[in-house]
Formats: sequence, structure tokens, C-alpha cells
Amino acid sequence: MSIPWRIGIVGPGRLGTALAIELASRGYNATVIAGRNLEHATYLARRISSVAVLPSDVVFHSDLIILTVSDDSIEPLSKELSQKGDWQKKIVLHTSGSYNADVLTALGDQGAQIGGVHPLRSFTGEEHIPEGVYYGIEGEPQASDAACRLVNLLGGVPFMLTSGTKVLYHVAACFAANFTVALKDVADQLITEAGLTSEQANMLLVPLIEGVVANIRRNGTARALTGPIARGDSGTVKRHCKALKSTRPDLLLIYITLARQTLDLALRNGLPEIRSRDIEDVLVEFDENNCGVGTR
Repeated sequence: MSIPWRIGIVGPGRLGTALAIELASRGYNATVIAGRNLEHATYLARRISSVAVLPSDVVFHSDLIILTVSDDSIEPLSKELSQKGDWQKKIVLHTSGSYNADVLTALGDQGAQIGGVHPLRSFTGEEHIPEGVYYGIEGEPQASDAACRLVNLLGGVPFMLTSGTKVLYHVAACFAANFTVALKDVADQLITEAGLTSEQANMLLVPLIEGVVANIRRNGTARALTGPIARGDSGTVKRHCKALKSTRPDLLLIYITLARQTLDLALRNGLPEIRSRDIEDVLVEFDENNCGVGTR
């Protein structure tokens, strides 16, 4: 597959680095790497036989410009870039999962075709993008087409997003990925409160998480649910709440909130109403913010 554009990548961070190196490994070196810190941009550019420039100069060297900067930087960067150069026939993509293409309106007003391409994957510093990654795409027709061609070049799988509800897609991704990491950290803290070491926390909990993921993949979300709430064990839930109230009261509200969500799922799985009410009574008892009023 060939592509008809000179590519410019703005933002030599984790994603920008992985994208530039992966493209180069497939024979498509970015023409320029742009960044406010020219030292960082130059380091990446040299690795892929490219050239480092300031963001304001990327328009002069590229036809397809990919902004791999932080979400909150996209709109001000778009306004800044729109003040210089001819943007007619240029295609600009951002890589945010939550913002729509209209965050690039300043460039669109100057004639650029604008869109978004979001890799549904966490980047923690690795420099290889595996094949099969899903990429959410939205924007103007030419930009969306360019994004699809880029994704196909990377060996990824494109899917179209609806601009009006894109942020909900990103919230879902945060629940599935970021909050899983945060909950693992909570579990680590509680394991050490129980007298085990952080090394033991990983040894014990990571296989547990992997097993849950395997069950979800094999059986679907609902059927993967196990544990005391799924069984209707209100006594165990009460013991959990008592333990948290006495040792980690800061985590009690998190537990109650997640327990209620789990209870909804258990009900859909066929948990008898009477057991559900018993568990909800326990949650109301310990939910000080609820003032003794149940949610059901």
C-alpha cells in the first residue's frame, strides 16, 4: 500500500514516537517531526531519518499532519497553526478519543480537511504498535478517508465514531483501562493492609485480573461476574463495609458505588430480589452520604 502524502507528526511524546517509528518500520518515514522542544523532536527525527521543525513550520513540509499532543493542547495549537501558511488541501488529524474534529475548526476555516483518529490502546513508552489495534475515526470525508488509509497501513482496524457521542466512547475506554489500573492500585493498598507485600500483591492479583478478562472474552460481561454480590451474600458485604470503615474509610464510598453497580448486574443475572434488597440495606447503612435513604 502506498500513500500520497508527506506526513508531519506534531508532538514527539509516547504516541508520536510510537507512530513515527512504526511508520518508518513499514517504509513510510514522516517528512518532519515537530515539537516545541526541538531537542526532543530532533532525537526522534534522527532515529527515522527525518527532520525536526517547530510546530508553526509543519505546514510547509507536510500534506497530512497528525497532532499527537495532549487533548487540552489541541484547540490552542490549532489556532496557533492556522495563523501561518497555506492550509488548502492539507489534511489534519488529531489523536484524541474525547474531542470531535471540530476542535480543529481554526484549521478547517483555513481550508484544511479535519478529523480524528484515536488508537484504542494504552501507550506507556513502547515503540511498536502491534497489528490489530482498533482505531476510532471521525471527521470530514477526506480526513476520514485518510485516517482509514493510515490505519490500514499500520495493520490496524478502523471503525467510525459519531461525533455527537464520541466523548461517551472515550469515557467507556477510561472505565475499561484507566480505572482498572486505579482499582488495581486500591487492591494493592488493601493487600498490604492485610499484611502482604507489594510483590505478593502482583503475584496474587494479576492472575486474578487476567482470569476475569479471559472469562469476559469467553462468556461475556454478565456471565463473568462472580463474588459475594453475585451470590447474594449480604453478610460478606457487611463485613467488607465494616472493615473499610475501621481501616480505610476513604475507600468506603468507592466500594459502595461499585457494589451498587455490581448489584445491578447481579439482578440482571437472576439474583433474587430479596437478596438484592438485603445487600442494598447494608449499603444504605454504611453510606453516610445517602442519609439513610436507599437508591432502589
